[in-house]
Amino acid sequence: MAKAGFEVVIFTCSKKAYADRTLDQLGCKAKSISRRLYRENCDYKASDNIYLKDLRILNGTLSKTILVDNNTHSFELQPENGF
Repeated sequence: MAKAGFEVVIFTCSKKAYADRTLDQLGCKAKSISRRLYRENCDYKASDNIYLKDLRILNGTLSKTILVDNNTHSFELQPENGF
């Protein structure tokens, strides 16, 4: 079987302890998720009291990266990558 042509990364603005507990309960196992990023991996924008996800932390090709999020502020740094 051919290897998938994509990588799945969980990138949440939640704190690590809460996110890990939730993802583990949902059954997000290491086989399907390559890594997890948390609030401490986000950039904090104090003027708006929001956390931003900077996709450059992934060290991948941004033109091949999609961020699916329910909060448009999360992908404010790379709006062309957000959905």
